Order: sequence, then C-alpha cells, then structure tokens
Amino acid sequence: MIIVEILLPTVGLLAGLGVAAMLYSIVLALGGDISALAALGIALAISVAIFLLVVARLPSRPTVEQAGSSQ
Repeated sequence: MIIVEILLPTVGLLAGLGVAAMLYSIVLALGGDISALAALGIALAISVAIFLLVVARLPSRPTVEQAGSSQ
C-alpha cells in the first residue's frame, strides 16, 4: 500500500496531502507516539547524509562549452 501511495501523488495540494498521509501512516505503523517521530526524523537525517555523500562522490562532467573548446 505504501508503494501505491508513493507513486500516486504528483503535483499540487493533493500531492502534499498524499505525502503527509504517507508519513502519518508510517508514524502510526511505528506506534504513533513521540518515539515514532524520533525514529522517522533519525531515518530522514541518515538518508540525507547518505544522499549528500553519494552526490559528493559523483564524477564531475565538463559542460558542453568546455568539451567543445578542447577539441
């Protein structure tokens, strides 16, 4: 069900409500208390840190202008 909720929201107000409902369903599945919110926040922080590490390790590509001037 969560995969369907992730794929359905696209843009606009309904997308925001869909994302909020998805996060709320995760909090309820974790117990619906403050520790569930803390677990969700910790998971968010870890995922952002991993994303930033991956982006930092990506190779940089030259732009089209730089590639064209070296030929």
